[in-house]
Amino acid sequence: MRLLSIGAALAVLFAAPAVAAQATDLDVYDRPARLATNAAEPAKQPLAVELHGYVQPQFGARYYPDALVADRWQYGGLSSRAGLIISGSPIRDWSYVVHLSVDARALQILTSADLIDTDGNGQAEGLIVTHTSVPATLFEEVTIAYSPFPFLKVKMGAMRVPFTVALRSANTAQMFANRPGANEIFQSGSDQGLLALGNWLDGRAQASLGMFTGTSLGLLPPSTDSRGLLYSARVDGNPLGPLPYSGFDFDRAAFRFGVGVGALYRDATLFTRTGYELADIRDVRTSASIRAAFRGGSLQAEAFRRLGTDNVSSRPNRATGAYAQGSFFFPVAQTVGLAPVGRVGVSTEDELTLPRRTVYIEGGVAFFPKIDIPRPDTVRVLAQYLGENRILENEKGHAGILQVQVLF
Repeated sequence: MRLLSIGAALAVLFAAPAVAAQATDLDVYDRPARLATNAAEPAKQPLAVELHGYVQPQFGARYYPDALVADRWQYGGLSSRAGLIISGSPIRDWSYVVHLSVDARALQILTSADLIDTDGNGQAEGLIVTHTSVPATLFEEVTIAYSPFPFLKVKMGAMRVPFTVALRSANTAQMFANRPGANEIFQSGSDQGLLALGNWLDGRAQASLGMFTGTSLGLLPPSTDSRGLLYSARVDGNPLGPLPYSGFDFDRAAFRFGVGVGALYRDATLFTRTGYELADIRDVRTSASIRAAFRGGSLQAEAFRRLGTDNVSSRPNRATGAYAQGSFFFPVAQTVGLAPVGRVGVSTEDELTLPRRTVYIEGGVAFFPKIDIPRPDTVRVLAQYLGENRILENEKGHAGILQVQVLF
């Protein structure tokens, strides 16, 4: 971690873009003191720029027994990621975060399309398309925050909507290489908006209210677009003390538990990709969570529900999902720790029309070679299995993944 002047930071950004291209996701969300929110500490010297990040290379194999022969096996660097986070508090009560995430998997971008007329009669017999591979780069967060009181922070920009516990966890704090599959169906990625965060009694009571564009919502009909504000709310209670938004109990402290509920509401208009209006839709989503930690053991469970209605169809669109996960962190030597991990989940889409159910099963072990430092997950080696079963389609998938994480 380095403290840089504004001039030095600009030199890093503009003179060394290759450094930014190697980064993926550091846990700034579980480090409020380092982000200089000055909510729970006396005033300090302004922190103009703080640079940190993470690298998460991944190697493994996926097997789809019922796929075409060419698609049955996938192996190699499946999803290596990196992240660069620039944050700071240049003046009292104001702070910012810029979080750039890069995935080593290349996106295939359509660059040209040419019609084929082999006999010259003016009638096209085919189409030739050309694609270009580009890195999958996105901004996980680009926000400016204002903290007028110790218990209140207001953020504006691009960020994850805190609808679920999984979305409040940073990418580097995940128990597995990815967030729960059931969670990603109901909401995924960042959204543009305004969010107010409240924190009372040293983290024992937390709440948020937000207003967003709604681009992070899934479960919409294919080849459609939507316009309409998304409103979010969430409340969390941790009566015995705050719990980290992480899958591991590194503190091995006394028993703590927490409960939370979240809600999303959107009244919007659905359009075709060509710009024609299809319907007015109303989308309501809810979530409920329970967490507990005790002496290295950590448990977390969440449930989700979605009810969508429109002014054309008389049948609502309903979906449900849930998952439960757990880990047990324990030292095996003075500086080395292990944590077995496990997770099961299920999701069902279009329950009233054509139900599509998916079951997820994950298991593995996390190895921490340096636990005698403030951040035991600074270096983490994760070996995991991921199984996915789509019941209606009778499609199964199996994956074995080895991921190494280094924070800086």
